Amino acid sequence: MPSSVEQFGDIALVNDDIAPVAREGRTASGGETLALWAALGIGPGIYALALRDLPMAPAMASVLFGTFLAWGLAQPLGRLALRYGTGSVAALRAACGWRGAVPLLVVWWAAAIAWASVWASNVGDSAASLLGAATGWPVGVLSVPGGGGLSFASWAVSAVVILAAWMLARGGAEWLRRLAALTGLGALGLGLGLVIFAGIASRGFGSLLARRTPWAMDGFVDSTLLTTLWLVPAIMSVPDWLRYVPARRRGERRSLAAMSLSVMPLAMVATALMTAFVGALLAAASVVGRGRYDGTPIADAAGFGGLAGGYGGGLLAFLMLITTVPTLGLFAPAHALSGASPSRLHHRGALRLSTVAAIVLIPLVRHLGRGVDVAGALLVAMGPVLGVLWADERWVRRGRVLLEDLYLADSDYGPWLGLHPSAVIALVLGELAHPWVWPLWPPGRAFMLGAVVAALTYGGLRLGGRGLVWLGRRARLGRRPSLARDEPQLLDEASSTHALADADLAPGWGDTKPDDALVPPGSSTAPQSPPGSDGEQGPE
Repeated sequence: MPSSVEQFGDIALVNDDIAPVAREGRTASGGETLALWAALGIGPGIYALALRDLPMAPAMASVLFGTFLAWGLAQPLGRLALRYGTGSVAALRAACGWRGAVPLLVVWWAAAIAWASVWASNVGDSAASLLGAATGWPVGVLSVPGGGGLSFASWAVSAVVILAAWMLARGGAEWLRRLAALTGLGALGLGLGLVIFAGIASRGFGSLLARRTPWAMDGFVDSTLLTTLWLVPAIMSVPDWLRYVPARRRGERRSLAAMSLSVMPLAMVATALMTAFVGALLAAASVVGRGRYDGTPIADAAGFGGLAGGYGGGLLAFLMLITTVPTLGLFAPAHALSGASPSRLHHRGALRLSTVAAIVLIPLVRHLGRGVDVAGALLVAMGPVLGVLWADERWVRRGRVLLEDLYLADSDYGPWLGLHPSAVIALVLGELAHPWVWPLWPPGRAFMLGAVVAALTYGGLRLGGRGLVWLGRRARLGRRPSLARDEPQLLDEASSTHALADADLAPGWGDTKPDDALVPPGSSTAPQSPPGSDGEQGPE
């Protein structure tokens, strides 16, 4: 392992891939960051949400509110990444301790891999059916044993899609930033073309868009929370690519770091609305052509356009997956898996393992999917995790962190054998809302309830404990006036265990320290002090 990583943190808890990104490595441009935010809203999950059980206007409104809610959950993760150049591994360690973060990283990895497998499987089914209709080959004759009716042809197509995503993800963050703009614009442009074709073929999309079906607020709430649920992979991936955005410097009023969390996420909202709108129009045209819709681009496009429409839908589905799966389903989960075992597994090895797992899991997910929504269950389990991360950033740390302590086994972030008791209690209580424990709740509501319970529990325990410490020290100072004169700042620092973590407060981290002091000699990757701390401030 390089000496630069050995000098920063414990060798067993850090490697080059999960270490904070140094200042010279944070080279993402504004256009690339905007393209990545836009790519988060383009995906088969958002495509299939429109017109589930609601008329057109409430369905689109639910997508709008659900995307805004996802933006709010991603904010704390993005703040830490922009300020210190850290990813999701550091955020989980700050809240739960280094050992407590390990199972959560594995669950997050499994949820993202299952998410990628489900959508690749759906595209594979439609593509194999289209291939059989075009060539007359019996593509559905041979089925995978125990695969829940999955044919070998469908599995092969799904595997090709995932392998294509792997080839793109292995190019790294810089390549993914450039790819997002190209494939995202291509998917949106092709979707617009298919909408025009659908309008002509169906002669106005029929009556589905103007249906007057009754709907209740409960259905609207469920659809909104389901939108947020399917955006969980996007939420958790934010710090792993936002860490490459240059940090804000002192005196800058409109920095890229500030805009990347305040303005640019609106691109995700816009593309999610466009994706859902395209799905709704193609579904309406498919109802005119064959009397039903499937919620997948290939089947819906073939429903009104025959083979020609199916080819266009196939290309649209491929572009949507290539826009999202490399970043959300492989690149970011590989970081999580590497963070679970830094000394044994680097990002490239974790990326290969994630690719193989996504392909192998397709028959298993299909087999279990006949009775259990595996991907949905894993995504619901991430609700309490996001609640703890939100409370930790907003209420407890408030933008500050002792950076190197996140990579040390002996630190205040894991005082109980590498765990934080408050996080353990909050996660256990939050997971009680899971449908497997409390089956009366729909997945979207269970996800949000778990997040709220975990956030309130974690915040209450941490802030309550801090208040007790403050009261104890105040009482001690009242009994010993000389101690109060010797340590006049003791009471102020008792209110925050991260008092020296701010770049403006920490001794030696100010403008007088030379730039090369932040990086060990002979290293350009692992900083000795927080990247962006040389007179820089995080997003407001």
